[in-house]
Amino acid sequence: MIIVKYGMEDILVSVILPVYNTDKYLNGALESLTNQTFHDFELILVDDGSTDQTASICDEWASKDRRIKVIHQSNQGVSAARMAGMKVAKGEYFISCDADDWMEPNYISELYGAAKKENADIIYCDYDLVYADHREVVVNKIDDLNRTTYLKAQLAGGMWGTFWNKMIRLSLLKEHDIWPIKGLQMWEDYVVTNRCAMYADKFAYCPKVLYHYNQTNTGAMTKQKCLKNYHDIMTAAETCIAELIKSGLIDNFKDDVDKMKIYAKSYLLTPPHCNLRKWLNTFSEVNNIVAQKENGTRRLAVLLSQRGFFHIAYLLINASWIVAKVGGKLKQIF
Repeated sequence: MIIVKYGMEDILVSVILPVYNTDKYLNGALESLTNQTFHDFELILVDDGSTDQTASICDEWASKDRRIKVIHQSNQGVSAARMAGMKVAKGEYFISCDADDWMEPNYISELYGAAKKENADIIYCDYDLVYADHREVVVNKIDDLNRTTYLKAQLAGGMWGTFWNKMIRLSLLKEHDIWPIKGLQMWEDYVVTNRCAMYADKFAYCPKVLYHYNQTNTGAMTKQKCLKNYHDIMTAAETCIAELIKSGLIDNFKDDVDKMKIYAKSYLLTPPHCNLRKWLNTFSEVNNIVAQKENGTRRLAVLLSQRGFFHIAYLLINASWIVAKVGGKLKQIF
């Protein structure tokens, strides 16, 4: 059963925040959102069956701020939680953030201002990756920004297909039936943002670091390695390819789709879920490209696998991974 608590009526922007067992970080995210300099927005919190104090934190904040709506649902995963928020969203534009991150006070105002100035369908900003001991700023400037250049950057992995540094016109979802794929944990945002971009007419870029992406929450789903992640990534990649075909754009992005396939299947070259036989059979049409362009250990492992020496290739990749892990730990010590 879903329980919804409503607040205000006239809304320009819908901010969707899926939450699940994030009581350690949630107050920080909510504080940064409720303290925005832009006020005409709704904040939709979707509690995906949390078992800690997350649900009560959501309700407490909703009782203090009429812009906040809370949806409580049984645990169905981040895609279903995001979709639940999207389905009740009333804004002209929407943003979807992560509950363990935080935003600059002008986050919404800058994105919405750029949206209205350019009459854009998709607006994106820069961000930083926040580690325990340092930060890395990520700048995503695209020259001659349009649908083609944007999709080329995002499909090929040059720019992350995340929700949280983007504001998207809500009507794109409804007019083209674009919704998160239920059950998907990895790349669930990549699918939706790419599909939206295929039908967007105008894009805008806000060259400011407005979003802070927390890299210290090791329990976050996207930071966990598991075999299901591989299946999610494959589903996401195949869905994007199908949408490119449906939209008639596939011929414009053949090289970029190849890069996406290579990046997607690279998960199978990474321990502890290295599977060289499966790697060879997944998007096999790009295997020779990888063999030609990869350097060092991976290239040798791919070449060995193509010749059937799977055991040697597997030992090589694992040895390289162990050396890298030990080297990283030694670097932390010294």
